Amino acid sequence: MAVKFEPYEKTKTFDQLKTQVRANEALNGKLTGIERQGDFTIATFKTGMSYPAARRITLAIVDDDNSAPDDGFALVCRGTGWDAGKEVKILASRKKA
Repeated sequence: MAVKFEPYEKTKTFDQLKTQVRANEALNGKLTGIERQGDFTIATFKTGMSYPAARRITLAIVDDDNSAPDDGFALVCRGTGWDAGKEVKILASRKKA
């Protein structure tokens, strides 16, 4: 399985970022990481792995690096990114099977 990186411009709102990450996960495979690099939020996907729509990725802005996913959700990754030009901490989770 290969890895694919998708860049998202820092001018995107967090809602736009969530929508695009979900769409790219459906096309590219499982989200494995998210991080801010320069003026971009970079999402990393592991190709060849997919999830049913009922278990799509959930992204949330969090206050600290120790934030946990909501009950019933498993942690996918934590990272940093952009929300309309403002740096934010992001938690990605997925509904447990």
